[in-house]
Amino acid sequence: VLRPYPCLVCDLRFALETQLEDHIVSVHEQKPKEEYQKVDGVYKCPHCPRKLLKVGGFERHLLFHSIHGERSFQCEKCAKTFTMNCKLKAHMLTHTEERPFGCERCGAKFKSAASLKSHEKRKARCVSLADLPPHQCSICDIRFATEAELKEHYVLHEKEKKKKQEQLRKYKEYEKYLVDGVYKCPDCPRSYPVVSAIERHIRVHTGDRPFECDQCEKKFAERHSLMIHKRLHAGLRPFRCPHCDGSYVSVARLNKHVMKYHSEECNN
Repeated sequence: VLRPYPCLVCDLRFALETQLEDHIVSVHEQKPKEEYQKVDGVYKCPHCPRKLLKVGGFERHLLFHSIHGERSFQCEKCAKTFTMNCKLKAHMLTHTEERPFGCERCGAKFKSAASLKSHEKRKARCVSLADLPPHQCSICDIRFATEAELKEHYVLHEKEKKKKQEQLRKYKEYEKYLVDGVYKCPDCPRSYPVVSAIERHIRVHTGDRPFECDQCEKKFAERHSLMIHKRLHAGLRPFRCPHCDGSYVSVARLNKHVMKYHSEECNN
C-alpha cells in the first residue's frame, strides 16, 4: 500500500503525518544550532525568501521544507504557494503592471523576455499594427474586433482582481497568528509555515465546512474532500486493490481496506 506521507530525504513513506515528523526529527538530525549562520541579524532560509529572528522558529521552518517540500515557496503578496522558487519568481510578475518587453512588429508588450521570445516564435500570429483588431485591452494588450468583446474580456480581469483581493484579505486575516516565521494555531500547539495550511487546520477547531456538493448539499472542510466525494456521484473508483477486485474513491479508503482484509499478505 502506498503510504501518503513520503520523506524527501530517504524516500521512506508513512501512514500518518505525525509519524513522518517523528522520523525526520529522530533520523535526519538538524544541524547543531551553532552551525546556523545569521545574516544581517536574521536566519535566512536557503529554500525560500523567509527570514526568521529566532533559531527555534528557523529549525521548525526547515523541518517544514523536509516534510512539505512540494509547495514550500510562498508569495509574500497573496500567500499563494509554489513547488519551485523559479515558479514563485514568475508569479511575482503578476503583481506588477509593468510590461517592459515590446514586440517591434506588432507592439504587444510582455512582462518577461521569455514571454516576448515565445510570442516572436509564433510569427503567424504576429501581424503589423495596421492589421490588428482596433479594440485593445489596457491591462494585457489583447485586441478584439468589437467593443462588446472587449467589455466581456474586462469582466475576466475584474474576476481575477477580486480573487487576488480575497487572497490578500485572507493573508492579512491570518497574519495575527504569525510568530517567528510560522503560523501558530491559537487552540493547540500545531504550527504551519503557510497561510493555506493554517487555514485548513483551524477548520478542525471551528467545524467550518465551506465546500458544498452541488448534487446533495453535503459540506466539507477541505476542497480535496469534496472532490473525493464527487467521485461517488460520478461512480469513479480509480484506486484498485492489488490483492482483490475492490476499488475505492481515495487512497485513504484503499489503505483502510488493505489493512483490514489483506494485512497478512502485506506482511509476507
